[in-house]
Amino acid sequence: MPIKVTDYKWEETESTVHISVPLKGVKKDKADIYSNDLLVKVNFPPYLFEVDLFAAVDDEASTAVIGNSTVDFTLTKRVPSLWTRLQAEGDHAQLLQRRQDAEERKREQLKQLQEDRRAKEQDVNRLAVQKQMQIEEERRAAVEAARQSEISKGSIFEQAKKEKGFFFFFFP
Repeated sequence: MPIKVTDYKWEETESTVHISVPLKGVKKDKADIYSNDLLVKVNFPPYLFEVDLFAAVDDEASTAVIGNSTVDFTLTKRVPSLWTRLQAEGDHAQLLQRRQDAEERKREQLKQLQEDRRAKEQDVNRLAVQKQMQIEEERRAAVEAARQSEISKGSIFEQAKKEKGFFFFFFP
């Protein structure tokens, strides 16, 4: 069972919350961070830090930086206000339901992000194909113009032969 970290530090402003979690001698590459709009969690075996936040934060605008001895969070509050406490209150069932709802929002957010990336990639591919088709069409048009030019040169020669009575003889 993990050892819960309780010696973290936090402070707040109207718009942000700063949390500093000591890594307790564990290498920074061993720290695993997870967050959503209502939960911050750092797992660095055998230690675990997790806090159900008092109110929602903007997960996309928030940051986590792993230093040599701490993990520092800067969380942007969704609604600017002073919380006066970091942790949400409620019984176990309420906090669990709150976490599950936040997890579902995070999954939907990630799903939408993946769909947006896929759509953007498809758009880029579609534009590349259209550009290639345009280049090929321009090449075909140039070849056709050259062909028509050669045909017209030949027909001018034939027409001049008929009108002027020119005959060309070739001697070997």
